[in-house]
Formats: sequence, C-alpha cells, structure tokens
Amino acid sequence: MKISCFLLSLLLNVVWVFAQAPTDYTNLLKKNTNSFCIASNRNSEENQIEVLKLSTYSQELKPIFIRGSFSVLNYPDLKFAEIKVYNASDDKLIGIFNSNQFTGKYLLILAPNIKYLFQIKFGIYETIEQIVEVPLKVVYEICKQEITVSIHDTKKPTVKINNWFSDGNATFFRLPMHEDLEQDKFINYQAPLAFSNPIKEPVTSINELVKKQIEIEEKRPIEAKTAFNNKDFITAGALYAQLLQNDSGEPFLNYYYGICLLNTEKRKSKAITFLQNATLAKEIPYDVWFHLGNAYHLSCMFKDAQSSYEQFEKKCSNEEGLKTNIDLLIKNCESGNKLFAEQNSIEIESRTYIDNSRLLTYYNSQLINERIKYKTEFFISPLDKKKKEKLLMCSNGNSETIQVSYGLTGNSKKDLYKNALMQDGSYGQSEALETLNTPYDEDYPFITENGKTLYFSSKGHNSMGGYDIFKCTRNSITSSWSAPVNLGYPINSPFDDILFVTDSIGEFASFSSNRRDQNQFEYINIKLLKNTLPVFIIKGHFTTLDSLNSRDAIITIFDNESGEMAGICRTNSVSGNYLMALNPNKEYELTVSCIYYPEFSAILIIPEKTSDFIFRQEIRVLIENDEVVLKINNFFTEESAASLPAEYPLSKHEISAKKVIVSVSSKPIRTNEQQIKDKEMIKKAISFTQQGKFIEAVEIFTELEWIMDIQGTDAYYFGLSLFNTRKDKVLCSQYFEKAATISSSPEDVFYYLGKSYYYSYRFSKAITAYEIFKKTAKAVDIEKLKINEEIVFCENGKKHVDNPSVIEVIKRHTVSFDHIIKIYSDIESGAKVLVIPEDIKSNNDKKKNYQSTLFLSPDKTHILFSSYGESDNKDIFSLRKLPNGEWSIPFKLDVINTIYDEEFPFLSVDGKSLFFSSKGHETMGGFDIFKSDWDELNSSWKKPVNLGVPLNSPFDDLLYIECSK
Repeated sequence: MKISCFLLSLLLNVVWVFAQAPTDYTNLLKKNTNSFCIASNRNSEENQIEVLKLSTYSQELKPIFIRGSFSVLNYPDLKFAEIKVYNASDDKLIGIFNSNQFTGKYLLILAPNIKYLFQIKFGIYETIEQIVEVPLKVVYEICKQEITVSIHDTKKPTVKINNWFSDGNATFFRLPMHEDLEQDKFINYQAPLAFSNPIKEPVTSINELVKKQIEIEEKRPIEAKTAFNNKDFITAGALYAQLLQNDSGEPFLNYYYGICLLNTEKRKSKAITFLQNATLAKEIPYDVWFHLGNAYHLSCMFKDAQSSYEQFEKKCSNEEGLKTNIDLLIKNCESGNKLFAEQNSIEIESRTYIDNSRLLTYYNSQLINERIKYKTEFFISPLDKKKKEKLLMCSNGNSETIQVSYGLTGNSKKDLYKNALMQDGSYGQSEALETLNTPYDEDYPFITENGKTLYFSSKGHNSMGGYDIFKCTRNSITSSWSAPVNLGYPINSPFDDILFVTDSIGEFASFSSNRRDQNQFEYINIKLLKNTLPVFIIKGHFTTLDSLNSRDAIITIFDNESGEMAGICRTNSVSGNYLMALNPNKEYELTVSCIYYPEFSAILIIPEKTSDFIFRQEIRVLIENDEVVLKINNFFTEESAASLPAEYPLSKHEISAKKVIVSVSSKPIRTNEQQIKDKEMIKKAISFTQQGKFIEAVEIFTELEWIMDIQGTDAYYFGLSLFNTRKDKVLCSQYFEKAATISSSPEDVFYYLGKSYYYSYRFSKAITAYEIFKKTAKAVDIEKLKINEEIVFCENGKKHVDNPSVIEVIKRHTVSFDHIIKIYSDIESGAKVLVIPEDIKSNNDKKKNYQSTLFLSPDKTHILFSSYGESDNKDIFSLRKLPNGEWSIPFKLDVINTIYDEEFPFLSVDGKSLFFSSKGHETMGGFDIFKSDWDELNSSWKKPVNLGVPLNSPFDDLLYIECSK
C-alpha cells in the first residue's frame, strides 16, 4: 500500500491546527477518563446508529431482591405457584421459588442486566412462560413484582408480569437488550430489608452469585425456627421481622413473630396484630388463640382476651386446659373487664426498678417498722423448707402475726395463716385464714398497726391476672375479716402487683409491680386521691387512606407523667369509630397498631374544656412521598367539633362470603360468516409475507390477533413478518414456537426460531433450535445460512453475558451511519479521527468504495486505520513516526486481525490499550468491541478480549472512544 507523504503531511498540519495545539499532554492524563462513547445499532432503525456517552458505575455488582405477589384473576383462593427461574441465555436453572399458599407472596433473588425465563406452574394448569429482564441500574434496594394470571376457556392460561425496578429517573439507563416494559411508579415501596448475611467469598459468575445468595436466604427461615425452638426469642424475632418484610400476611411468620414479641416486648399489644393475622389460617396451631388471648389480656383488652381464651378452650384437651389454667384466665378477664371500667384516682409520686430478692429494703422503714420481715425458724413448715423460698410474715405489733406458708398437707400453693400471740409471749399454732385463701396463691400480707385492715396479694378471688392486691377489714382484732375487695386499676394490673403498704391515715402508699417489664419489678410510691378526677369523652374515627381502607386498629394511651396505661380501645372494624375517656390538662402518649402497618406513636395533650360538648378526633394512616405516616386531627373546640359529621360513611369495601368464579373467554365468539372472512384475511397476510410485504402482513396479522388464536403455519408467517419488521425479536419467537410444534410448517421455522432466540439473548435455546434445523436441512442451506458460525456466536454469548458491568448512560442520540465520524468530536486525549484521504486507500478500498477512518494519537506519532488492503476483509493497519521524522510503511496488526472484519481502532489516553470492533475473535455476532493491552516485555499487543455485556450485543457494536467530561 502506497501513501502520499505530501497528503500525509498536509493531513497532520490540518489536524494540528484543528486541535489548537494542546498545551501539555501530561496534564491531559490527569483528567477523568471514566467517560467513553460507543455506537450500536441494537435499538436503532436500518442505516441508523445510536451513540451513547457512558461512564462505568462504580458500585459493586450485587444481587437484586424482588418482593413478588402471585394472583389469578377471579380465583382469589389460588395463591400457590411454583416459579422456576432460568438464565435465558444459557438455560441454567437459577432457582425454584414458591409463592405462599395463603398470601401469594414470594421473594426472588436475581442479578442485574440478565434476561430470565420464568416458568410458572399452578394448580392443574399447563406451565406458562415469560421472559423477564432485570436492568443494570436498579434504584430500589427491594424491588417489586406482580404476576397476574388469566384462565381461559379455550387455551392455556396467560400471564402478565409487572416489574418495578426504578422510579424513572432519566439520568440512569441500562443498555437495553430489548425495549422496556411499561412501568408505573412504585409508590407502595416498603422499608428496605436488612439482609444480615451478604455474600463474602468471591464468585466466578452471575449465576453463582445469585445461587449463593438464594442459599443464604433459604437458610433464614430455618435459622429463625431453630432459634424459636430453643426459646431464643430475641434472635428468632429479629429473623422473623426480616422475613415478614417480604410477606407481611404470611400466617406462620405472623404466628411465630407474634409469640416472639409476646416473650420479648414490654408492651404486649405489639404482638396482637401479628397473632390476629395468624388466626386467619386454619392450618395455624390452635394455641394461637391462647397466645392472642394472652396478648389481649396483658394489654387490658379483657373482652377480646376472654373471647380468644374461649376459642382455645374449645379446641384444647382437658390436660392442656389444666396446664394453662384456662378457666382461671377466663375468670381473670371477666373480673378485669369490670374493674378496668371503674378506675381509681391516684397520683404516682415516684417509681424505681428494684432487685426483687431485696424487696423489703426499698420500702419506707418507718412504715413497715420492722413489722414485715422474712419468716423465722418457728414459722417455717417442713414444706416451706423444702420449697427453699423466702416467705414473708407481718405482725400488727401486739396480738397476731399473718404469715405465708405452703402449709402441712402437701399443697403446692401458698396460703395466709394466722399465729395468735399468747399471754406468755409465745405464738400459738398456725391457723389458715379460710375466708381469705383460695385454690390459688395468696402472698405478701401487710396488716395495719391497729390490726383492723389487711392488705395482701392473691391470684384468686376476682384478680384481673397474676397477683392482685386485695383489702379486707374488721371491726376489732377479735372480729372476722370481711370479704376481700380488689383495689382495682391502676393499682392492680394483669401482671403481678404485690406488697401494698400504706401510711397510718391512708393518704400515701407503696407497692411493687412488674407491669412494665415481666422480668423486673418496680417500687412505686403513690398518693391516694379522695376525689375522682374529671374525665372528658373523645369520640374518634380511624381509617387508612389506601386501597385497603381499613378501619380496624388498636389505640393504646399512656399517661406520660406516671407511665401508666390510661386506656386502650379497639376501633369498630366496619365504621372505624372509637371512644376514649381521658383526664384534662394531661399529656399522653398515643400508640396506634393496625394490620399491615408498623406501630405509630404520637403525643396527645388534652386541654381543659369550658363548655359541655364532646371532643372529636380523626386518626389517619396514609402514604406521603413514598412513606407511611400517621396524622392525628384533634377537634377540641366546640366550633371545630361541630364541623365534623355525626357519623362517617362506612368503608367502600363490602365483605361477601359468596365466592364469585368467572371464566374468562380468550377471544370473542365469531359467526360462521365472520370466520370465513377471517380465513380470507389470513390468506392475504400470508401472501403479503411471501411477497416480502412484511409491514402490510403485520398490520393484518395484528388485527386478526385480537379476534382469533393464530396457530400452526399461520403463526410461522406472522412470526416471519414480525422478524423482518421488529427490532425486538421476543414476540416473533413466541409465534415461531407455536409453528414449530406443527410438522406442516416450513422446515426453516427452526432457523428463524434460533435466530429469534439469539437476538433475544436466549443463547442456549438458540443452539437447540439450530441443532434441530441441522438435522432436517440440506447441507447447502446449512452452509449458506452459516449455522455452525451462529452456534459459535451463541456459545460466545453464553460466556459473555454471565459477567455484566454496571454502566451509567450520560447522553444518547441517534445519527445516520454515514455521519459516524461526528462521534469523534469529543475525544479526551486530544487525539483526532478523520475520514481517510483517497491517497491512503488501497485499490480494494477504492473498488469497494470503502470510507475508513484514521486515528491520530495525541502526540502525532501513531496512526491507526482500517483497510481491505489486498484481501477481501477489513483489517487494522498501523503507521509509526520514525526517529528521522519519516513515517513507516503501513503494517497489519496481526494479533488483532482475523479472517473477518476489524474496524474503528482507538488508542487509550496512555497509549497502552487498543480498542477496536471485530466480527472475529469471540464475538457474539456482528461487530463486537474488543480491547487489547500492550505487552511491554514482548513489545506487542496481547490477545484481544471481548468487552462483554452490556457494551456488546448480538447486533453491531462499532466503536469505543474515551471522551471528555
């Protein structure tokens, strides 16, 4: 190849002037070179090319977590499906995911920028398939997916899969393998799941990355159940909380998590919502009613607790009933319901957590005056010794001692006994206080100095649960004790309330309780108020402002000053109405719990009321800016309260016990006359396809598709017309699949099926289709269509698609292929690319009218260009500036070149990497972009490496250049 020195010199001068003499080439090396451009026709029309300015996304490639939901239209009970997910490129099974039989929820773990084949099997129906592509750039930490299936009369079910991977931010794109599905903004985005076990060891492929993460997630339920069985409720609760974020309605997760909360949370009301959810499934163990009753009971919701306990009593055995004391618990709730409605007025002066083993040391020594002490040897029975428990006794100082004992008869419960003081100063025999003792425990006696009032704790009588404090009186020390009276709420609670000690005038008192923490008691000083505090009624309304429009919630109110529960109410599940009675001039903490939402807390201040009217209140749970928020509107003036309706309208959602099952017909019923016309239209569409009028054929087939099922040979011609008109080959592959099942279809159906799979990145399926084609096709056709080459492209594709990098698209635009030279106007290094002059072209270039480009390095010492040279394929040539200022003869870069075409050479800023496009090497088909690094040791270019997905595709990917910021 000859080259004109004059023209080359002129070219260099032109380039130098055009570049405006960059001042210092070394400074250019310091610039950010992460930005680069490529050109590809994967998404553009014929003779058009899309130019993309890109930068490498710095974050590490990670698995994508997707919360999914499966449903079947008009069949609400069909929730279970087996979802097999394959890598569509190599047909390797990634995982089998089962939707929950109760909720339809599932968790997928996939990788970005991969096409997946979903195979969905449910009930007795035929397996259905659909391709799902995960983009490179995923905005949400936890994405959303909905699989909706329609059941038809005349054909297999159809599926629609909606995915939410991003919020439509225009700055970020992936390099799409095919067009995106339409996606709505995902406004119901839940809090990200804190995955505690990320992959630590290195992985060699995308498939391995996903499978390892699936293994980690599959262990999580097992770890949770193991911790639960070991009664490690803290660990189990944390794991179940994570699992519930993926499926908040799953009954077994709610069951286990509710029990964990019941055993770990101080506020037992937090467990109610979860245990309620669990009761909705008949498969849940029936002891869920016991645990739910317990949660209600310890939250002072006595009526609901009683109802739940009664459900458990109906289902449990006699042995279980005795073991759980279910009869006593139901009686506790009956008592609690009455006692809680008639609350006493007290003021809490102070409260302190104590060590219960040193209980007496916390009490005012002047009040107990050494009259309360632990039992001495004389009073300890043999059974008491055997129990090894420190038991109390209390003396009135001059006539008797009341003590606690297990007695002498082998009782396993504690009772109160009296020992009278004899004239000689000794104590008489122990006498059981039969009128005070019950079949349950009595303990912690305190008798006033005058001997006329006795306080004690009992689990019997009308206790509302655990130990309650009781009071009985007598007229003189020789009289009988009155019937015990429960001191009521808030002195008593469903927990253990013990050792009530009062001063001599009954104004101040002390007692201990574990109501705030079952594992630790508090010592509480109170003032007993003679007058009842005023109470204001609040009439409220609750609803969630979402698609559920739920009216069911539990509202708990705590007095912020005392820390005591001031009230708890359950809203009417149909109307959303509730009533609260609170004291004025107080600050309360209000908590709201409702199904499918986290617990909310807010401060509520009740003002003084100047006239007689009912306070009004609205509580709303709604979504604002993708966040769930609680809004409380108080109407505490007469004018504002009057502005609200007397009653709110009921929920729009009507509950119907009747199941409606509607069969969906796939296509409209056609008359005989219409069917004849449809057949004529099919013939016309086939004729257009055979004539190469593919656009006209597609128009007819598309119209017919709405009114009839296109099958067999008809599907072949529809697929062929789509193949020749649509860039996206997914749809046409579906019609070729239909045609391939019919022996009368043209034999090249498997060729087109393979080609469609290939362009859809389903490389393994493409290979299978090509192999079937080879078995039936003539040798001349196999050679003409280059089937063996196509199979090699697919094998390469399987390898390159398994390790994608994350790319950020900065800018994209489409240009005519003839104007590709314009892409080189923004080069980072100062290098230039121009159309090669005629004098540099070879004879073959001129004969083929080939317009090549010429790359000139920034230091003007190196030229690269592509040319046919003396062969029938394009190669990359190089010229170097010699020490004498002359240019070398053009020479081929043999390591770079193949028997196929190579074009568009480009050197990196540092000159150590050569980028070019090739149809050889390990290409996926068409032009792929390759990179070769300079080998300093051997002074040659190394073997080129395919830049892989997403920079390359089965289409033409033509150039790679570094560009300015």
